[in-house]
Amino acid sequence: MTPNRWPIMVVAAWMALYSPAAAENQKALTLDQCLAIAMDNNSQISLAAQTREKAELTKAEALGKALPDLDLRASYTRAGKNPEVEFFGTKFKLAPDEAFQAQATLTQYLYSGAVSSGYKASRLLLVAAGGMESAWRRDVAAQVKTGFYTLLFTREVILTERQSVDQIASHIKDSMDREAVGLNTKYDTMRLETRLAEEKHNLIEAQNIHARARLALLNLMGLDPLSPVSFQGSLEQMARPFGQTLEQALASALESRPELGAARARLEAAKEIAQAVQSEQYPTISAFGAYQVANNVGIGDSDTLFDQWNVGLRMEMNLFDGRERASRRRQRLVDMEMEKIRLQELERSVKIDVKLAFDEMHRALEFTMSQSKSVKYAEETYRIAMVNRQEGVMTQLELLDAQMALTRAGINYQKSLFEYATARAMLQRAIGEDISIAEEKK
Repeated sequence: MTPNRWPIMVVAAWMALYSPAAAENQKALTLDQCLAIAMDNNSQISLAAQTREKAELTKAEALGKALPDLDLRASYTRAGKNPEVEFFGTKFKLAPDEAFQAQATLTQYLYSGAVSSGYKASRLLLVAAGGMESAWRRDVAAQVKTGFYTLLFTREVILTERQSVDQIASHIKDSMDREAVGLNTKYDTMRLETRLAEEKHNLIEAQNIHARARLALLNLMGLDPLSPVSFQGSLEQMARPFGQTLEQALASALESRPELGAARARLEAAKEIAQAVQSEQYPTISAFGAYQVANNVGIGDSDTLFDQWNVGLRMEMNLFDGRERASRRRQRLVDMEMEKIRLQELERSVKIDVKLAFDEMHRALEFTMSQSKSVKYAEETYRIAMVNRQEGVMTQLELLDAQMALTRAGINYQKSLFEYATARAMLQRAIGEDISIAEEKK
């Protein structure tokens, strides 16, 4: 998308989301439904599925080389009108005007190391393709979760900022009334109006972030950017505890991460391909059988049919190829070593992913606990401020400061829930945990 169209799309999405007519027709989606839609419609998952299907066709092709090969051949030739010759008073043609024949040949490999290893390699590559498809599904699921959590967070920020704007507007009205009777100064009202301008800016910024997050999530789900849908849920429902230690998470990742399974399958496939090249130096043994039917094309009755059949064994062996095979085998061995290196690098990368995600989740958990306490303190401070304001021992601006502190504490608490839920989703992806609809309802 070009930069000059991005603001237009954001504004269009925002209008579609908040127009009264659209709000009535919106379909509310849960996280489970968003995940299900993304699994069906996401373009990256669709490409991964096509790659797996291609691997299945390659496996079928390799299997076909191990199965019997049946060839049918038929020919028909019309030579026009061949001249006749006379011999001792008898006329005949040296070749008939029409000649036809049909032949069926069946060939079956009895031993071929290259064919056997090639089929094993194709099966392993299919396993690798399936693993990468699972990896894409987990990656997309983590992105959908993060996008969904972003929408929930920004929605809470919008509600909080809107309440703050309404409360400040109420304070301004009260300040103007008190200013009219000499109980407040113009300065007090101007400070409140400045606060109102700041909160309106924060509200607009939160709305823009929410609109952009909505577009990104719809794109992940493979839906139209202007789809009339809304999203339901709360961050507190999503921020569930994670019941594994770091050691358990690392063990789960090394066992379940689909990328590792795919890398191991590619390594085994590389070994089989190298073995297939090595097997080319050994004899290839096959059995064959043929049956042929044709008319008489020699001197005599051309309408007479004859048939013949034959069976046999064939052995083929290349004795010298100018070291072409040795060079190809060396290339396959290099490919095998490269797959080993990639697997080792991926195992280290997985461990790093798990460690970083685990640490981030626990940091976010501590942040959530501290912000929960901050909200309680801010609520109590605001309650005391309200009492003091009613008793006349606190100014309106001091009450507003207490209110703003409560607003910030509420937003920070929602942010801590968002960061914890996001970190938990990334840890799930890092350990290769399968994303299922039932899992989100635990």
